[in-house]
Amino acid sequence: MKFEKTEVMNFEGAFRGLRNPLESWEKSDSYFGIAELEYCDYDYEVAEKYIDANEKYDFNEEYDKWDKANEKYAEWLRENGVLNCDYDRNAVKYAYLGPNDLNLAQRMIKAGTSDRKFMRQIFVSVDITAPLYWWKEFDTYKVGTVANSTSTMHKLASTPITIDCFETDDLVRDLKVFDQEPYNYDTTIDGCWEDIICICETLRQKYKKILERIN
Repeated sequence: MKFEKTEVMNFEGAFRGLRNPLESWEKSDSYFGIAELEYCDYDYEVAEKYIDANEKYDFNEEYDKWDKANEKYAEWLRENGVLNCDYDRNAVKYAYLGPNDLNLAQRMIKAGTSDRKFMRQIFVSVDITAPLYWWKEFDTYKVGTVANSTSTMHKLASTPITIDCFETDDLVRDLKVFDQEPYNYDTTIDGCWEDIICICETLRQKYKKILERIN
């Protein structure tokens, strides 16, 4: 099972919505945006913008306070604030959740379902590669999701059948099979597993050749 290309979106809209009930947008102290990746210290650039927007330190007269705040916010951003790096576009999305907004969000989450509905505005996109049985469970328990899947009917036979197509983490590899009458083999699951995959892949290739002749 693989989870790839995860992207979290709309933190800014969700936290703006968090303050809608009391119209307290001016108290928001979060900061969102995009910085250029070519600057390896983009976190300091973001921290500088955040300080200028919220802390109001005078760079010349209160440099020590400004520099201390810059280091604190830059460290937080490095550990928590990067949402997505887009190397093709040479950009990084960041989200700094300010103390005021974070405190309000935590209080709303604890207050219950109706008060924490701002969380429904935070969207997560991810590519999932998983066995068919997992998708059946996913369909049962999913909440507020949209799935855009590949077509089993059209694409099932288009890729090779390998061990990676199956979920084998919980496979009891030393389990013996064919060890009772009328069989006299002392074979484990591990030994059968490779043979089964090989047979399935051979059948897939034969099926493709038949399709090619028909078409």
